[in-house]
Parts: sequence; structure tokens; C-alpha cells
Amino acid sequence: MRLINRISLPVILITMLFACDQSILNPDAVVIDLNAVLNATGHAEEIKQQIEKADNELNTQLKQIAGKLDEQLADEKAKLGDSPTDEQQQKLNQMTVQANEQLQQVQQVARQQSQQNRLALVNEFRQKVKTVAEGIARNRNAHVVLEITENVVWFDSVVDITDEVIAEFRSASTSTVQRDPQQEQGSSE
Repeated sequence: MRLINRISLPVILITMLFACDQSILNPDAVVIDLNAVLNATGHAEEIKQQIEKADNELNTQLKQIAGKLDEQLADEKAKLGDSPTDEQQQKLNQMTVQANEQLQQVQQVARQQSQQNRLALVNEFRQKVKTVAEGIARNRNAHVVLEITENVVWFDSVVDITDEVIAEFRSASTSTVQRDPQQEQGSSE
């Protein structure tokens, strides 16, 4: 029994050591810095411009609604004349409060729409990155892709696929530019 224990312990230790070395050579997880990919590929600027455009459209709609509400209040005030009765003034005050509440509700809806626009754009980008990162991770026989966040205390740069993902995006955008349909028509004539 002692002989088995003496043989088993070194075999177990060697096996564990070998398994640890294999995991270093072939990590189960890789990491990616989404912000670096976002900035290096130009997607950050694209998303920023799309958000600004959508926000400007929402602000234009808000101004139109506020203008209509102000116009309605001004019309009502004009109907009352220069010396409205207390009851008329009270009604006008109530209309003003209701108009302000309505405007606040519309502003809240606009803020929510803006947030949804931002989230949709970010999710669209994340999906594009996911596809590329998954391919790279599979080529490395990794099983997980983790985003580098403040929760990641440390990682070995060997498992960082950020630069590879950026290279794939740049390669894809270069090949898209090279396949410009006008250029292809010019070369086929």
C-alpha cells in the first residue's frame, strides 16, 4: 500500500504539472479590449456621429413640440385678453402646468429613445466583434473570450487577441474598399 502511495504521489504531481504547462501553451480563455478595437477601427467615431445625428433629430422634434405647446398657451392667453378673471387665470395656470408635464414626458421618452439608439449601436458593434473574436479564439483552441474591464486584475499578453481583431477589421474594411463597384465597372470595360 505504501509503495502504491509513493508511486501515485509523484505520478499525480507530474500529471498536474504537465496539465498546468499545457494550459499555459493552450489557454482556455482569451481577452479582448473592446474600447481599443472601437477606437482603432474607427467605429467609435462612426457611432458617435450616428448618436449625434439621432439626438439632433430628437432635439428638433422636442423643439417642435415645445413650440406647439407654447403657441397653444399663447393663443389661450390671447383669448383671455389683458384682464382675465381669476377663474380664467386659474385655468390658464392649469394648462401651463399640463403643458410642462407633457413636455417633460416627451423629454423623458426622447432620453429613453436616445439610450435605446446608443445601446443598439453598441450591441451591433459588439456582435461584429463577437464574430471576429470567436473565429480567432477557436483558432487558438480557446473556449471563452473575456472583455478586459476593471474586473480583470491581470492577464498574460499571450491571451490578448485585441490586435488580431483590429487587424481583421482593418483587413475587412480594406477589402471592401478595394471592391468598389465603380472601379470594377471601369476595369471590365
